[in-house]
Amino acid sequence: MKLPTRCTNAPILRKFIYITFIATGLGVLFAILLSTLIQWFMLREELVKNVAAQASVIASISSRELLSNHRAEAEKTVKALANIDSIEFAGIFDKEGRNFALYVRPGVTMPSHRHQSIKSEYHIHTATYIEIVIPVLFKQQQIGMIHVRSSMAPVYEKLEWNIFIAVVAATVAFVTAVLMIFSLLPAITDPLQYLITLMKRVSRENDFTLRSTLHRSDEIGTLSEGFNAMLEQIQTRDVQLARHQKNLEREVAQRTAKLTEAQRIAHLGNWEWDILNNTLEWSDEIYRIFGFTPQQFGATYESFLQAVHPEDREAVKINVRESLEQGRPYTIDHRILLPDGKVRYVHEQGEISRNQEGHPIVMQGTVQDITESKQAEMALKDANEQLSVLLNSLPIAVYRCQAQGEFPVIYMSQNVTSFTAYDPKDFIETTDLWFTHIHPDDLSKVSEGMDILFDKGVHTYEYRWCKADGTYIWIQDSLKLIHDADERPDYMVGMWQDITERKHIEEEISLMATTDALTGIANRRELNRQLEKEIERSKRYGVPLSLIMYDIDYFKRVNDTFGHDAGDRVLQTLTALVKSNIRTVDIVARWGGEEFMILMPQSDAEAAGDAAEKLRQKIVEHPFEQVGNLTVSFGVTAFTSDDDLNVFLKRVDDALYHAKENGRNRVEILL
Repeated sequence: MKLPTRCTNAPILRKFIYITFIATGLGVLFAILLSTLIQWFMLREELVKNVAAQASVIASISSRELLSNHRAEAEKTVKALANIDSIEFAGIFDKEGRNFALYVRPGVTMPSHRHQSIKSEYHIHTATYIEIVIPVLFKQQQIGMIHVRSSMAPVYEKLEWNIFIAVVAATVAFVTAVLMIFSLLPAITDPLQYLITLMKRVSRENDFTLRSTLHRSDEIGTLSEGFNAMLEQIQTRDVQLARHQKNLEREVAQRTAKLTEAQRIAHLGNWEWDILNNTLEWSDEIYRIFGFTPQQFGATYESFLQAVHPEDREAVKINVRESLEQGRPYTIDHRILLPDGKVRYVHEQGEISRNQEGHPIVMQGTVQDITESKQAEMALKDANEQLSVLLNSLPIAVYRCQAQGEFPVIYMSQNVTSFTAYDPKDFIETTDLWFTHIHPDDLSKVSEGMDILFDKGVHTYEYRWCKADGTYIWIQDSLKLIHDADERPDYMVGMWQDITERKHIEEEISLMATTDALTGIANRRELNRQLEKEIERSKRYGVPLSLIMYDIDYFKRVNDTFGHDAGDRVLQTLTALVKSNIRTVDIVARWGGEEFMILMPQSDAEAAGDAAEKLRQKIVEHPFEQVGNLTVSFGVTAFTSDDDLNVFLKRVDDALYHAKENGRNRVEILL
């Protein structure tokens, strides 16, 4: 049974009062009810015995009058019962049930009875009276019967008096119990209140040296001892933690000093960028690299960009943005401009930490001064470029390798350096350089290509290959297998061509074909493709699939009032707001104009409706720049096994139409 909150949250004193009143009251009430019931039965049985005894006396006397047919004497015998107040009537009847002698108390109506021959005495009990019928026998033969009825009034009179006495006694017992409880309560609640006050003081002052002064042998004393023991343990722990913290601080200071010195020697510093709060922490060495006094100012992303060479600033911004958006590690070499006008080269790299929703929150990384190596690299690069122009006129690298084992390179043309940054001798000296630098995802493709080469003798395939700087380029590799005089594979000649730019163009074309240029989300063509795929999956596996269609209410007014540029910004802001409030598996696409779709795999209509309502509320609460608050209407439907693509799209369009017709700024679900 669950108690009311008012009882569970009540103070202990009030709980004891509740317990006392309820337990004692119920006990007294039960005792009174049980006592009353028992007395009622006992008093009734006593009355039955008395009336039966009187009736038996009359029966023994009346046998003579019945035999002698002496009615007058029988009348006297019956009227003798008038001295008994409870007797309402009494009668003597012959064996045929005819009235022989009768007494009826004045004011009492004699009920009609039909008396028949009886074999033994029997009683009739009701809540108001008792009737007793006794046979009159002579020589074991019934010659008549006695019928007596008594009122239950004497029983109730005695019962009322007994109840009064029981109530008085129970009241005295109840009051006594309450007084005893109230006299004992302070002995329980006062120590508890003392402990509670002490606990609050410990929590408020954070002082674990306090102790309880209660010394008792009951449960409260045990609680007091346990509380003191807990405070003792916490105090001991705090002392140990303080000592440990001092040791840690000393060790951290020592290690920080060593790390700072190591960074100074290596010209390498570390940084951490809190993206949400736009705070940037630099180690001392980074300040020195950038030409500042260590910890001279609080660094920010903007102050960092100001130190970047103006010609490299845009490239750094793009690299940072791509790292945040694409989730790839941040790595770049660029120039910085020192306060005195000098230029340095630095290598930066970093990694991003994201929250559960996939949003970037922190980026950590390092900065290394590579001015000397960069200058040497640039000088070497100039020399290589001049040599490459002189010795190589083809934009390809030609090579020859053996046709056994790991296919060790025998010859590699100089042009390979221009797009791999590896020297030709690296391929010759490191026999597995080519194989170990193939992108892991392309190894199976390369293996299949080699099988085709050995089968057909020629083959051309494309794969990604890791350059010396750790980045991947796309290589088109064309090979021809050369056999020896015995028609056994001898060696291979091939040609490498860097097709990275072509691949990027292909990827951009593919992206343009599937992405809306304004919002960056899927376009109508891509959504149709995804719809067909998800419909097929829903039909095959029976998983739910829902579709949401929405558009901005009165969007034409936005364009007419604020201009199309403002309208475009509204669409972009709306898209960002929707993407941040749907699942990663959901696909949002621009259907046309201000109409959008959300494809929700593995979601039924109810879940899609809840998602649409959440989006509707988010949009209503969001103030759009220059425009203010806007509303959006939503149509929702779920795919059924009888649907095809056109039926599915028609139903969600109808749902949106209903939302518009029913007042806009609402969600309509149509099944």
